[in-house]
Amino acid sequence: MQQLVYLAAFWLAALLGAAPVQAVTYYVDFLSGNDHNSGRGMQEAWQHCPGDPAAAAQAASARLQPGDIVLFKGGIEYSGMVAINASGEEGRPITFKGNGWGEEKARIDGASLWSANWKVCPTREFAKDNSNFAHIYFAEAPEAYIDFRNGLFEDGDFMWYAQGPDLRDPFYYDDIYQYHQIELNSAQRQQTRTSITDHAILDQSEADFWNGAHVATWVQGNLVAIQPVTNFDPAQHTIRHADLGQEPYRDRAGYYSLLNHVALISRPGEYAYDSDRKIIFLQPKIAGDAKLHEYKVQIRETAFSLTSHSHITIEGFVIQHFSQAVHADNTAATGVHILGNDISKLCCRNKYAIFVNASHSLVAKNRVWDCQRGVGILSSATDIAIRDNYVSRTSRQGIWLMGAKHSLVCNNILADIRGSHSNALSIYSGSTDILVAHNSIYNASSPITFEDSQNLTFFGNQVDCGGRGYAAADWFGSRGRIVFVNNTLVNSPHTNSLLVAQPGAAEYVFINNIMTGGGPASSSHDYNLFLQSPAWTLALHEELQPDADLVFRSAATADWHLKAGSPAVDSGTNPLTVLPLAEFPDFDFLRDPDGRLRGENTAWDRGAYEFSSGRSK
Repeated sequence: MQQLVYLAAFWLAALLGAAPVQAVTYYVDFLSGNDHNSGRGMQEAWQHCPGDPAAAAQAASARLQPGDIVLFKGGIEYSGMVAINASGEEGRPITFKGNGWGEEKARIDGASLWSANWKVCPTREFAKDNSNFAHIYFAEAPEAYIDFRNGLFEDGDFMWYAQGPDLRDPFYYDDIYQYHQIELNSAQRQQTRTSITDHAILDQSEADFWNGAHVATWVQGNLVAIQPVTNFDPAQHTIRHADLGQEPYRDRAGYYSLLNHVALISRPGEYAYDSDRKIIFLQPKIAGDAKLHEYKVQIRETAFSLTSHSHITIEGFVIQHFSQAVHADNTAATGVHILGNDISKLCCRNKYAIFVNASHSLVAKNRVWDCQRGVGILSSATDIAIRDNYVSRTSRQGIWLMGAKHSLVCNNILADIRGSHSNALSIYSGSTDILVAHNSIYNASSPITFEDSQNLTFFGNQVDCGGRGYAAADWFGSRGRIVFVNNTLVNSPHTNSLLVAQPGAAEYVFINNIMTGGGPASSSHDYNLFLQSPAWTLALHEELQPDADLVFRSAATADWHLKAGSPAVDSGTNPLTVLPLAEFPDFDFLRDPDGRLRGENTAWDRGAYEFSSGRSK
């Protein structure tokens, strides 16, 4: 049908004397291309993509039109960034494609090669009294390097900020529960918005000892603020630092860590930038001479950025070493598709791997991992679908909706989402009419959180809390109907699977779930199976089965499919009357995440998966 509409529009335009401009495929080869070429063929490829600030000549002056494709050569590392400056049309997007020329995907890199003259630290004093000095190398910092949080990479992989105390996993440098603890009313450890006193740790004698260091401190709002040290008073065992911008907690223990100082380099893979001496210190991740490794410094923030432009597709790239991969922030834009990209090793600094704030958009089949202090996918759009993505090791939210309307989050895998203020999947700030379906979440600090939103449906999700906390938490202000149907919510240590911290005006409905615990007392609930006694009275068709091995194939290996004879098989009810079928007509509520027909025997099963004895889907 769409093709017929397009052909009709073509002939109408032709009759009026204004036929559509023929779409063009342009080629980009960063290794062998030349911006003076036409770009219209593999042998005529540009070096730079139109919209790259470094583009020149024909590449800089080209004006992309609806339907055009910009094809990047696969297997080639593109050192640049693209500020998209044109829009496509509905059915004729402008496409930036990394998987259509060659067998490999094209790589876009936000870091620059750093050829340093490495030397071993000559003395312990040169390394600020670090007894590890013989393993530490130093070199003059790259030109214009001013912030240690600009990513530094060894052979393409993260180097870690020098930190004290050492954390078990330095990727999560904001894990406050491994920081130095400031006990309430302690005489030895105290803090304000601008200072920390610690008689045990801050026992150095030189006033300039902590120059260049930073402090990471837990502040109200469950945030970690990082500020530079401005002064050290050895007599008082006190460092002063820039204002945190928030008050530290006063009603509980506080936490802080020191960052970015050569004295803190204690293990392979750590580095520090000495701003006084303009030197970078590091201990190679792999034992041996630093000269044997390739080092890169992050110099670019965003791989693809667009503001007011619509009908854009970004597909099939490997994107590394930026702060963010895609930033599309304009609610007036529409039709932005981010498809099949591999995004990793981002030093985000509170930014986002993918941010799409354009209506009627799609973020699908991307793999996002190792985004330090970043969000995997963020959207505030209307009618956006976020589906079939893999998101792992983002130390803020994995997927985050802020004020989104009528949107779908489905078939995503969210894993290993940890760190301070990190939730696997969050729905906040006035989001409305959201379907969260067939997602798998595990090893996350807070699997699902929502607040100040309405009409949310959680259907067919698998959430393994890993013994950490609640499967879901409603912080405050929820309204309308909050529906949990056919979810598997396991391994919570609490008697509630859903925590409602500050009840709002929401109506909670629970049907056909397998849950560790219950939810708020005001809930409407039936046909649920509980793995431990819930905080509410069981309804007529509900039951308790504390032995997970009688319910699932293998709780020990986290296989949450139902086993033969499970009490969850054929014991649910048809819940279609409480599901948003009309609002999401393209989503198949009659099939489970594996594609099996629900209720194909006698009744719906409980939990995310229909029972299968090995038969095909």
